Amino acid sequence: MLKKSFVTGLCILACCAGMEAEAAPRPAIPYTVRGGLPNFFRKAEAGSGTVKVGYFGGSITAAAGWRVQTLAWMNETLKGVKFVEINGAISGTNSSLGAYRLQQDVLQHKPDMVFVEFAVNDGGPEEVEIRSMEGIVRQIWRQNPETDVCFVYTMTGNMLKEFEAGNLPRVAGMMEIVADYYKIPSIHMGYHVAELHRAGKLVFQSKENEETRRKILAEQGIWHFTGDNVHPFGDTGHPLYTDAVKEGFKAIRENVQPAVAPHELIAPLRADNQENAKMVQIEPWMLKGTWRKMDSKTEQPAKQMVWRMPNLWVAESVGSSIEFKFKGTEVRIYDLSGPDCGIVTYTIDGKNLGRSIRMTQGYWSDCYILGTVDVGRNLEDGIHTVKVEIAPEPIPDKLKYLNNSPKYKNMTAEELAASPFNKQNWYVSNVLIVGDIVK
Repeated sequence: MLKKSFVTGLCILACCAGMEAEAAPRPAIPYTVRGGLPNFFRKAEAGSGTVKVGYFGGSITAAAGWRVQTLAWMNETLKGVKFVEINGAISGTNSSLGAYRLQQDVLQHKPDMVFVEFAVNDGGPEEVEIRSMEGIVRQIWRQNPETDVCFVYTMTGNMLKEFEAGNLPRVAGMMEIVADYYKIPSIHMGYHVAELHRAGKLVFQSKENEETRRKILAEQGIWHFTGDNVHPFGDTGHPLYTDAVKEGFKAIRENVQPAVAPHELIAPLRADNQENAKMVQIEPWMLKGTWRKMDSKTEQPAKQMVWRMPNLWVAESVGSSIEFKFKGTEVRIYDLSGPDCGIVTYTIDGKNLGRSIRMTQGYWSDCYILGTVDVGRNLEDGIHTVKVEIAPEPIPDKLKYLNNSPKYKNMTAEELAASPFNKQNWYVSNVLIVGDIVK
């Protein structure tokens, strides 16, 4: 039995038939126990040893908020066991990219339990959400059937109306289809946030500074949750998410105590789920034109991104390309967008499929951001020839993008021409495929 101090601190709709219609809204609830976390609690109650907790998600999980706070809570309340984190969160990323990077960023570290948080960054069609979330679950259990999984759902201010109507937000509702099927517990971290807002005890978006927010909470009991409508304040926002996890864990432990056993990898909901999505290292033979491997100890952005992209290549001239063949159904390029980047074009089997601007825009124009060039999806399962190259034409309104950033809002055309940003570089790290590279 778990120590008291630790616990206190739909059916499946049109699954494999194409899912022409989306599931009906689900009632708003704070958590669902389902099959629980039996293997995690067994190790947590062992009294000694190490338990590895994976945190897999976007910027809300990447922040030093609920991730840091829940790990500290585990270590403070259950003595004798050391809980360590596997931080697999990357700002601005969704579950579809997550299915590709899961092995590198989480699974290779052998977690005992994984939180999966993508409810804010996801939002595509139901079949897309299900195939990626299902792929994540199946990859975890294929590697280790004893690893437990818990879905957690964060929120934005735009979701408050759905709560007021008594419903879970749409994306969380879609993810619940996967949770139902695989009996995965889920915690809606935004449920009580919305309740407090409805009761007049929470200001969702606030401009108050930290000192004022804390004073208002202490004197009036009013929480100020976020400054940008998405990311909670560390002191008066994230603790509500942390409390939601504590409440959910208490219910999971007390209401269901299934036998400790490996999770069964049952028949999939969707045959096209991303269980076989993988990240393949770029090799020199794939690169045509002017490429060089960056020094992650001395060069930016390789030094900045080495924690996620240990092998980063840069092309510094137009016409440079990545070319290869693969057998499979989906292909992307894992890359960086930044202020000194340009446009790439991509073809499959000689057919021009489009172009992608790889420059970071707006406020983030002085940063490098992880992303993908989505070359092809839903391809016929066969051998395909891929080519992605830097287009000869520069971005025509690069100055406009830079002027949207507070740091460069007064930059002139002459200053841009003389700056390092007046380039068309391309930074790439990996090929993302459902399939296999053919040499």
